[in-house]
Amino acid sequence: MIGQPGKYAVPNSLLLLGAAHEYETASAYQSNGRAALIDHKLGRVYERWGRRDRALSYYESAAAATEDDGSRARVYADWSLTEHREGHDERSRALIELALKDAQSADDPRALAQCHSILGILARAEGNGDAAQKYLAQSLEFAELLDDPEARAAALNNLALALASQSELEEAVRLEQEALQISEGLGDRHRSAAIHSNLADMIASIWRRAGRKRASHAVCGAFCRGRSRIRKLRTGDLETS
Repeated sequence: MIGQPGKYAVPNSLLLLGAAHEYETASAYQSNGRAALIDHKLGRVYERWGRRDRALSYYESAAAATEDDGSRARVYADWSLTEHREGHDERSRALIELALKDAQSADDPRALAQCHSILGILARAEGNGDAAQKYLAQSLEFAELLDDPEARAAALNNLALALASQSELEEAVRLEQEALQISEGLGDRHRSAAIHSNLADMIASIWRRAGRKRASHAVCGAFCRGRSRIRKLRTGDLETS
């Protein structure tokens, strides 16, 4: 199947190029509101592709044209994360504050989950582990209100990373395994590859701390399954964030 791991999988870079082309074509024929939605999707495509300059441009145009508070909050949140990844932390912080204000105004669980996720990521980057765990636990609570496995996977992954940074490794592995199961069920190779990498780091930390012979059977099993899945995933072209 296209985009799935296997001998004949289409490289992710080609899929992203195709998606960008289709969205850009569609945007030219849409009203302002619909064009804003497409520009937001284009920003996400270019972010995943690693073309952050293009992503930032599309997020800016989407935010300017979006009238709904909840939708604008999600644009601001994605924009904030990209600015953070570019090292623009003051800009990132300002954007996530705008996002949270709009999300609260709209009382939008999806936007609130995303905002608290970004707040947690920023807190972890600043070395504030307690605040990161608080924000990311709140993100997971909001994600639980949604019938959206992608939002749940993202919340689980980010909370697992925060726990791992505080040396709560066994619980971090448990949450990351749950996130991996969801992502693989969705066929999201990009996120699955990133989660496998996170799991490998967590398991390596457990082995260094406890010693290989004392590591739990569950952790050892996760390591073996992860190695097998990574070999399969590498058949195609993978891009990780």
